[in-house]
Amino acid sequence: MIPSRRRLTSLLCLLVVVSSAAVPLPAAAQQESVRLVVAFRPGVAPAAADRAVQASGGRVVGRIPELGVRVVEVPAVAAARARRGLAADGQVASVEADGVVTADFVPTDPLWGYQWEQRQVRAPRAWDLNRGRYDTVVAVVDTGVQANHPDLAGHVLDGRDFVNGDRNAADDNGHGTAVAGVVGALTANGFGVAGGCPRCRILPVKALAANGTGYWSVAAQGIVWAANQGADVINLSFGGPTGGTTLYNAIAYARSKGAVVIASAGNNASTSLFYPGAFDNVISVAATTDMDLRYSWSNYSSSWVTLAAPGCTYTTILWSAYHSFCGTSAAAPVVSSIAALVESAPGPISGSEVEAILRRSTIPTPYAITRLGRIDAYEAVHRATYGTAPPNRQLKPSLPLMAGSWVTLAAGHRIGYRFDRHGGILRTRLVPLAASITVATDKRQTIPWRAGYWFRVTTGDLTGYWVQESASVFLSRVDEVLPRWPRLNPALGVHLGDGRHRGIRVDRDGDVLAVKEVTPAATSARTVKVARLPGRSGVWVYLIEGTLSGYWVRTSGDVVLESDDPPAASSTSALQPASPHFAPAQRVRFTSGSHVGYRFATDGSMLSSRALWLDHRVRFDTVKRMRVPGRDGWWLHIVDGPLAGHWVRDNLAHYLVP
Repeated sequence: MIPSRRRLTSLLCLLVVVSSAAVPLPAAAQQESVRLVVAFRPGVAPAAADRAVQASGGRVVGRIPELGVRVVEVPAVAAARARRGLAADGQVASVEADGVVTADFVPTDPLWGYQWEQRQVRAPRAWDLNRGRYDTVVAVVDTGVQANHPDLAGHVLDGRDFVNGDRNAADDNGHGTAVAGVVGALTANGFGVAGGCPRCRILPVKALAANGTGYWSVAAQGIVWAANQGADVINLSFGGPTGGTTLYNAIAYARSKGAVVIASAGNNASTSLFYPGAFDNVISVAATTDMDLRYSWSNYSSSWVTLAAPGCTYTTILWSAYHSFCGTSAAAPVVSSIAALVESAPGPISGSEVEAILRRSTIPTPYAITRLGRIDAYEAVHRATYGTAPPNRQLKPSLPLMAGSWVTLAAGHRIGYRFDRHGGILRTRLVPLAASITVATDKRQTIPWRAGYWFRVTTGDLTGYWVQESASVFLSRVDEVLPRWPRLNPALGVHLGDGRHRGIRVDRDGDVLAVKEVTPAATSARTVKVARLPGRSGVWVYLIEGTLSGYWVRTSGDVVLESDDPPAASSTSALQPASPHFAPAQRVRFTSGSHVGYRFATDGSMLSSRALWLDHRVRFDTVKRMRVPGRDGWWLHIVDGPLAGHWVRDNLAHYLVP
């Protein structure tokens, strides 16, 4: 029988009863403490403050007299009660947990960079609170486990094979070893991957054969045996379309012994019930992407699926190797590892309390694919340690990259995100749009561990949320093509014949901003500009009077200049940026090598070019990032250095400095 922390504690209590000799508790079972920071109101005497702390059951371990602060240590089991009592004391201004201020723990495991799921659930922040305990046991009821895998060795207990009826729970399929690595691969050992609860131990229970299949009755045997061995968490990354009373009762038995049972929701892209995940006595887990969207193959339901977790990772596999691992079979052990971290927090905690913390520690997903949302490891461990959710510290933009910029959100379902400073998702908001809208942004920047650029929205339903720049979310091109004043002097007359006439307003890319149609009798108007418009054929005139004042109309047999010698359409003036898009000027990084800058006419044709060779990285300033008529991609207008006054394409050779 495995001496888990819960079982070890009860065993030690029994020893104390039967023996009059003192039995020293091991470090794992000693009562641990929690630190609180208590600020007293101005004028409270030091002696009175000390008495208030003593009355709460705590002791003063530090003082900051200038702030009226006492650092108080209280037993973990009494922390919540002490905090409530101090907060209710009229002499106390505030009470807060004394947070950990060490640098974030980052594993040295070389494949950890591929384990995006741990950053998604904020595991590194949870690890700052605890990385598990050696006496916390997670049972992996699966195909067995390769116990001598270098990233698991020493943390795999003696298991049981219920398929072949022996004590050798070796893995002959690979699935169980992959699950075990997600739960408890050794961390910061310089190779391989990092497990979610790296100091916990794995109890292998072989209930599935080499082909990955098995009987419910065999799985039930394994669950009951794991519970009898004192497993704190039982992971079930398997299932099928039918359940049964025996399997349900086995899970109920395990929960009665204090175990938390976690099961995968299945990979059928369906809302149909999938067992044991659909049982009401398990925590079932769907699989989500790095943007909290459902993987297309994951089962989902807002009625029977409890919560979600990231569904792809790198993990341990057979033959002491590593590989990618995807599916709800990978999502379930993410939750199991978090349950083990919660179980490892200071002070005694029951299985039902662990379950309650997991259910409360979730992030809403954009779509209701589960009952509760996506699991958050940091919140769960913080709740287990301090009794409260962690502070909701959001990623804040630095000085504005763009002053007064506008972003177009195309029609469809747009999703906004709130991130913490590590790039972890704190909250999402889904906004369905029947038509494209324009919103303001005060920042365009990269987000840690997130692809591409992001805009921070400052108007509308997504205020305070970040949206990812894409083909459907982009900087609005709202600079209207306006004539330079005056282009024609004096203004020329334009004859509009009988019939319908169409005027347009366009931006600098030639995209239509507004349309106006009129049906006048033959009339005259005046124009101050004759030009070719980007991406549009023919010659256009800009009217300054009449019903189409402020619009461009194309010259034709019905729209003609009242002049014997009309000027040619202008196409030689250099394309210039409008008022600065970036304030102050945004820096652009140029990599080593050859670079070419261009000057364009207003229709996008090239007027001149200039080549520049750099043997090291250099930064220049730009005041505009925009599209150039007839040219692919985004272009940057440089305002200093050898390419001042030229446009360069925004690409990997020269790009905005975040």
